[in-house]
Amino acid sequence: MIGPYDYTLQIGRVIRAMQKGQRYPCPPGTSSRCDVRPVARSMISALEGGATGSGYILAGMNRHHHDVFTRMPELVGASRRPLSRSHASCFPPNELVHGRQ
Repeated sequence: MIGPYDYTLQIGRVIRAMQKGQRYPCPPGTSSRCDVRPVARSMISALEGGATGSGYILAGMNRHHHDVFTRMPELVGASRRPLSRSHASCFPPNELVHGRQ
């Protein structure tokens, strides 16, 4: 989860670095990312109207880190983009690392 004022957490530091024009290496793999605000609203709704003993999954869509790190600079107004997948500082997706395309 990420939200306003998350500038001290790991992803917040990545965003700040991108805003300053620094390129940041993107790790291999995937993860789920979501905005904390709708998650918080959903938690309140579950607390107020959820069934006792029920569980809820509040998550975003699973995305490859390279896709997120490529889109993130556009969203935060950064002037520079991440290094290309072929550059040593930007790790390629697992399929490319292991020779599968």
